[in-house]
Amino acid sequence: MKVNINQDTVHHIRRLDEFFKKNGFKSDAVSSYWKIFGEKSLISFKDDYTQANIFPDGFDDWRKDNLINKIKNIPIKNFIKKRLINQLPETMFNAVKDVAKSQNRVVSFNCIKHALSIHSIERAGVKLNEKKIAVIGDGNGFMGLLIKRLFPDSKIVQINLAKVLMFDLLFTSLSQKKNSSNVVLSSGDYTKDAAFNFIPAELIFDMNIDDIDFFINTASMQEMNINTVNSYFHFIRSQKVSKTFFYCCNRVSKKLPDGSMLVFDKYPWASTDKVIFDDICPWYSEFPVSRPPFIHKFDGDHKHRLIEV
Repeated sequence: MKVNINQDTVHHIRRLDEFFKKNGFKSDAVSSYWKIFGEKSLISFKDDYTQANIFPDGFDDWRKDNLINKIKNIPIKNFIKKRLINQLPETMFNAVKDVAKSQNRVVSFNCIKHALSIHSIERAGVKLNEKKIAVIGDGNGFMGLLIKRLFPDSKIVQINLAKVLMFDLLFTSLSQKKNSSNVVLSSGDYTKDAAFNFIPAELIFDMNIDDIDFFINTASMQEMNINTVNSYFHFIRSQKVSKTFFYCCNRVSKKLPDGSMLVFDKYPWASTDKVIFDDICPWYSEFPVSRPPFIHKFDGDHKHRLIEV
């Protein structure tokens, strides 16, 4: 798919691409999972960075909004209608449709799962408006955009491996009417008042950032090295705000390609964490596809937990 890049974003995307070309997937932050699947997500640019050719794969179920894909999406749309929409307020589902439209994509399972996560946080009584919210491992920027659509006074920090972060930045820039994005490759680049800060996961622990109120990770911590998981928890606990929350939704256990195991209950939770909820995630047991049998089960249960650290 070809994507035109607006002039406000050209400089940012060029810097991210140059960073990735220099570093590739050599960082310790890159797990055995992403060393395999990261190569499947393709992105290339015109020499002047005014256009990108993209193939997002391995981290999102994005499909362009066209007639063929609308037809392919019918079984998925039916699954969402029968099993998931009734769990969301109408205003939130409308926001999902608005963000999907801005990204020129059909509404997918991933779009709805982000809304369900936000709704579960809201129902627990935790407010997201006027908060600085870090999304760890978004993928095409949908969660960050949905939060911004629902809570206009929030500020978003997008953290992702540099290659995938380029997708987050591109799709966010397509959806935002004004230049509100900032790419952070050094501590001096971080702009506290920016609507969106985009930070490579390869660099995040060296940035000395300490003003984040809320962290969200959905289905990507299960794909990290355990040392990286430990580093994220340390980073979350090092924030210097009055209250810091963390919403985590990941597989109960998952074996990575190198044989290492990630176990949700063995993440570095602390006895001092205030647990707001901790359950098997009800919408993360199965997912819809376009071909028979139309519904597949995930390889194991997912848990979601909301804590105040």
